[in-house]
Amino acid sequence: DVDGVPGPDSADILSDRARVYLSEGEYAAALADLNTALTILPDRQDIQTIRMDAAYAAGDYVTALADAQALFNSRAAPNDVYKLMEARVRVTTSAYAEPAERRAALQQADDALDCVGPNLPSNLRAVAGEVRAEVLLERGFPADAVVAADETLELVNSPRVRIIRGQ
Repeated sequence: DVDGVPGPDSADILSDRARVYLSEGEYAAALADLNTALTILPDRQDIQTIRMDAAYAAGDYVTALADAQALFNSRAAPNDVYKLMEARVRVTTSAYAEPAERRAALQQADDALDCVGPNLPSNLRAVAGEVRAEVLLERGFPADAVVAADETLELVNSPRVRIIRGQ
């Protein structure tokens, strides 16, 4: 800090602390630190990418989706990461929507998932598989949902994916 004004080092410290908060499941605290860090350094796309994940985990889906859309084509991470987040937000936020809104959101999620492919980091492949299986099931493609669930279960033993496959 210079004369009480936070500098770039403050943003990095807040970002580092936010990562610790995320690892401990303290999503709201992580999001608060990342919001402050981005106030200090608004052009730091690496911090915004972390905030996107923290926002989703904290239930701030508006921020998560806005960050995913703003970061698309930024090269801060592969575009697959941002499209997966878009799909996740669309599925999550439409869970209790009216049927027509739910169908539209699932179609948007499906469209986003069509852009998710081999550039997705390995730690997110199981997440993508779960979302894909859920979207396929909800859109009326149960056989395809089973295939997606089986592929996901090869990556991770997930009770949620097993439920989707069972449905």
